[in-house]
Amino acid sequence: MAAGGSRAFAWQVFPPMPTCRVYGTVAHQDGHLLVLGGCGRAGLPLDTAETLDMASHTWLALAPLPTARAGAAAVVLGKQVLVVGGVDEGQSPVAAVEAFLADEGRWEHRATLPQAAMGIAAVERDGLVYALGGMGSDTAPQAQVRVYEPRQDCWLSLPSMPTPCYGASTFLHGNKTSVRLGSGGGKSRPQPCRVSACLESTRPPRDYS
Repeated sequence: MAAGGSRAFAWQVFPPMPTCRVYGTVAHQDGHLLVLGGCGRAGLPLDTAETLDMASHTWLALAPLPTARAGAAAVVLGKQVLVVGGVDEGQSPVAAVEAFLADEGRWEHRATLPQAAMGIAAVERDGLVYALGGMGSDTAPQAQVRVYEPRQDCWLSLPSMPTPCYGASTFLHGNKTSVRLGSGGGKSRPQPCRVSACLESTRPPRDYS
């Protein structure tokens, strides 16, 4: 890959987040960086939601998440940010799915996941949200692939991944959804794994605008 020399890249420093946290969920929407949930200094999941205006370098507080959670997935759907799964104050995976309506500054509940999970890998394609893998309440990595249809507000099941995993990275390449790395293994001792798989879709795009 041609990088164009090191001078083509530069780091930019932004103001620190108002709320200290780990395992927060991040999404970028229209020049704003949203940081949602996570665990605070007490080690408990937060309902805190904040956004950084990347042009003015200013942090603003958003309406709190209806469900405090850490380790969730977030996907941008136009003017909405969909937050999927995560773990609650009892260290149990959650099935809750909520949408932040950016133009209205408020949250709405959406159809819950078929099975509670944290560490889901999620990506948007053609107005649909694909949620892959994760870890369930039995602490076992999952192989499930679910797709969310915003217009019907429902989840559908797709063929499972060859290897169960959670905390993986996912990206789009043409009509393929690729999954890389993540953790797998058994229930008692999840292990790093070398997952590399892709889900090919021949489904024509839908208009969900």
